[in-house]
Amino acid sequence: MPNALLLGTVPELLEQRRQAFEAAGYDVRIAHDLKSALRIVGAAPCDVIVIGHAVGERARTSLARTLKAKPRPPKIICLYLAAIRNAEEADAVLQVTSGVQGLVRTADLLIDAAADGH
Repeated sequence: MPNALLLGTVPELLEQRRQAFEAAGYDVRIAHDLKSALRIVGAAPCDVIVIGHAVGERARTSLARTLKAKPRPPKIICLYLAAIRNAEEADAVLQVTSGVQGLVRTADLLIDAAADGH
């Protein structure tokens, strides 16, 4: 079973995303800030991490760079409303308006590509 860490600050959006990922067969963990996200990832690896649009740029960049330095880094999806800086830190960048099903599909594709060695 793949697992996902959802990092965000908007409870309603985190709940929608949690439900969508769980319906797709993911084990889901939720973090509301950078410190708790790092603690969760330190305890057990994640296949994919979704960083919500309301997470600050500094926290988003710090988390992405920390995770990319790991031997088997998780796939990172950054969500945004209008523009995003440091997009190169992410494996995928999606507009929040793409909906939760598009988000889950993107996570599935990233995990499949990683399993195939890409």
